Amino acid sequence: MTSRPLHEADAQATASPRGPFVMTASGHPFFLFDPKPEEVLLRDIAHSLAFQCRWTGHTTRFLSVAEHCVYVAGLCPTLGALLHDAPEAYVGDNSRPLKAAVNALGKIEQGIWEAIAARFSISSDLPQAVHEADQLALAAEIDQGFLAKPIGFEWERLPPAPTQRLIGWSPEWARYEFLACYHDLWKGENRHDN
Repeated sequence: MTSRPLHEADAQATASPRGPFVMTASGHPFFLFDPKPEEVLLRDIAHSLAFQCRWTGHTTRFLSVAEHCVYVAGLCPTLGALLHDAPEAYVGDNSRPLKAAVNALGKIEQGIWEAIAARFSISSDLPQAVHEADQLALAAEIDQGFLAKPIGFEWERLPPAPTQRLIGWSPEWARYEFLACYHDLWKGENRHDN
C-alpha cells in the first residue's frame, strides 16, 4: 500500500466544490471562501478563540483571544464588541503586518465577518466605540505585562490603560466566560436566540 504525501492528503481533505474548509470543534466544516451564516456556530467561535493566544503567542503568559473579546465587551457591552475578533475562529489570530501584506486574507476575513454579523443579527460595520474599546484592551494588555513593548512602536498613541484587570484565563474558563458574556449581552439586547 502506498501512501500519498501528507500535503496531498491535506489538500484533498480540505477541498470541496465550495472551496477549502477548516474542520471546527463541533465537527462541521466551515468553508473559508463561501461562508454561510447558518454554518456559523457560537460554540465553535468560543472554543477556537479560547484556545488561541493573543499576539500570535508572543505574550509573557497565556492570554486568549476569547478573554480579550470578553474584556472589550466589558468596556463596550455589545455583541459586536464581543464578536469583533470572531473571524479569527476560522483563520487564526494573524498579526496585523501579515493581514496588511496578504490582501486575500483581509478579504477572506471580511467575508467571514459578514456571515458572522448576519448570523447574530448585528451590523457588519462596527461602531467607533468598539474600535476604541479594542485599543483600550491593547493598552491594558501592555500595561498589565501580557505583552512587552516592542521597539519602534509609538505607544504614546494608545489611550491610558483601563484599571479593569485581565486574568490570563485557562482555555476552558475563557470558553465558559465567552459563552456567558454572549448570553448576557443577547438577553440585554432583547433578542431571541436563533
